[in-house]
Amino acid sequence: MFDIVTCGDGNYFSFLKHFEGNVFNVYGRYPVIYDLGLEEWQKKSLRSALRHVDIPESYFEYNSHNFIKATHKPRCLKDFLHATENDCLYVDADTVFTSQIRESVFSGAEIAVCPRHVKERKEMHLVNGCLNSGLLYFKNSKEVKLFFDVWIARCQDEDVTDQKALSDLLMEHVDLLCGPTIQYYGKIPVRLLDPAVYNDVSCETGILFHYKNAGRRDWARSKYERMISLQRRHPDLVRLLVSVRRMLLYCSRFILRREVRFMKGA
Repeated sequence: MFDIVTCGDGNYFSFLKHFEGNVFNVYGRYPVIYDLGLEEWQKKSLRSALRHVDIPESYFEYNSHNFIKATHKPRCLKDFLHATENDCLYVDADTVFTSQIRESVFSGAEIAVCPRHVKERKEMHLVNGCLNSGLLYFKNSKEVKLFFDVWIARCQDEDVTDQKALSDLLMEHVDLLCGPTIQYYGKIPVRLLDPAVYNDVSCETGILFHYKNAGRRDWARSKYERMISLQRRHPDLVRLLVSVRRMLLYCSRFILRREVRFMKGA
């Protein structure tokens, strides 16, 4: 069984509030939230289990490429794996589940990540890694816990982000952009998930929509809030419409022979 985990501070409180409601609406249970600096009234208004770890880095700063460092993430997730026996599905809080991600999606994997969406394959995106760390799955195993020690060490670089550090680490053994959906980092099986389904930055075909700019752009925030409201009031309709779009995507891929590595078991 996996628990859904996210992180946020007081500036992200509204996203956390929407996120826990969306998770409960879709899964019937609340996520685990890592408190990166919530005020007391904010903590009391959340129904999710809250956890806290000391974060020595300035996780909210931007690096020289203007990407937020977010180097708190591996420390929080390592703490979670040591505090529980459950597996971890980490999801950024600026996301919306349109339906459940089945546990079988992670079958045979100890780590699962989403490569970059086709919309994010330009150099301006790839400079921050070949994956999107908005959704990450980790099996609660000894090998994965040791992997976190290496990831945390890579995040000590003052100019690195959590995403770039993880991407570079995996790319030592795993071809994220063109390789098969199951590969190995040493002895750890790594599954590549279809980003158009499990970390959909286009917000059209995914089981998980990811509104990456919602915290910084008013237009993105408006789109995010409309979807949150629609999913809350009409979950079956949202699930139906998105599934139809996804089937059209699969048909297009089959005809054009694009992203065929994700066609089986999608």
